[in-house]
Amino acid sequence: MWAFDAQHGQVGASWTGEFLPNTVAEQRWAIGRAPSDGSSAASLAPVALAAEPEAIGYLDATYQVMLAQPGILILHRFDYPAWEVTVDGAGVPSRPVGSLGQLGVDLPAGAHRVTITWGATPAVWFGRLLTVVGWGVVLWLLLQTRRRRWAVVTWCVVGALFLLGASGVLAEHARPTPIGADFGPVRLEAVRAEQVVHASQTAAVNLTWSISGPVEPLTVFVHVLGSDGAVVAQQDAPLGGEYAPVERWLPGLVLETAQRIPIPADLPTGKYALKAGVYRPGAADAPLAPVGAADPRVDAGVLEVQR
Repeated sequence: MWAFDAQHGQVGASWTGEFLPNTVAEQRWAIGRAPSDGSSAASLAPVALAAEPEAIGYLDATYQVMLAQPGILILHRFDYPAWEVTVDGAGVPSRPVGSLGQLGVDLPAGAHRVTITWGATPAVWFGRLLTVVGWGVVLWLLLQTRRRRWAVVTWCVVGALFLLGASGVLAEHARPTPIGADFGPVRLEAVRAEQVVHASQTAAVNLTWSISGPVEPLTVFVHVLGSDGAVVAQQDAPLGGEYAPVERWLPGLVLETAQRIPIPADLPTGKYALKAGVYRPGAADAPLAPVGAADPRVDAGVLEVQR
C-alpha cells in the first residue's frame, strides 16, 4: 500500500490518513518523502548519541541510551497517546518532534535505560469494560438455559483466551546483537538476522541505526560471504529505506532498517558470515570504515543455508 500511494503521489492521503495522529503537520502527500517546505535535518546541531536496543517487541522496546549532553531521543514512529515511556524505571512524558510528530523523549546527559510500551488510553479501557460486560451477559444467558454445558465451557475458554492475549505474556521479543560501529554521523547499533534460511528464499537482516548529526545520503549493504571470503549474495539499499529520506534524519533519531537478501537456489548448504557497512551512493568500491577500524565491513552474524 505504501508503494501504491507513493507511485500516485498520495502517501498518507488515502489508507493511512485516518490513522495519523493530529500532531502530524506535514502535507499528506509528503509523508515518506523529503519535507514539503524544503527544509533539511542537515541544518540542525548534532547530538552525541548512542542507543543500543536491548529488546524489541511488536508493541514495546527497550534501549540503553548514552548522551554526552542533555538531548532528545527520537524514535521513528508517530507519537500516539497510547505510548508510555519510562526512563530508568520512572514514567516520563513524550512529545511529538518535527512535522511528522515522531515520538521524542527529552533526556539528561549520561546513561539511561529507556522503555516504550503501548498502553491503554481511557477510550481503550472503556472498550474493554464494554467487552467484559458483553461477555458476562452472554455467559449469564447461557447459564439460564441450563443445558448445553459445552457451550458454557467454550465461552469460558474464549474469555480465558481473551485475557491471556490482553495480558501480553505471549508477546515475543527480539534480542538484537550489539554492534556499536561508529561511522561518524550515523552509528550501527545492533543487528537482528535470521539464523537459518533455505536456498532460493530471502534472508531477513534488520539493522538499528542512531543518527547523531547532519548526514549525507548513504547506502547500506549486507554481504553473505563464503568460506573463501567471496560475496555469494548481497543486498544494497538506501540507509533509510524508501520512505525515510536523509532530509528527515533528525539528530537523536533511532532508525530501524530491513535488508532482504535473496539467497541463490544453487548455493551449497552450510554456514556463511554476514557483513554489513555503508558507502556513499555511486561509490560502492569505497565503503566507509567505522571509527578505529581498518575493515569497512562489520560482522553481522552467521547465516546457515539449508535445503
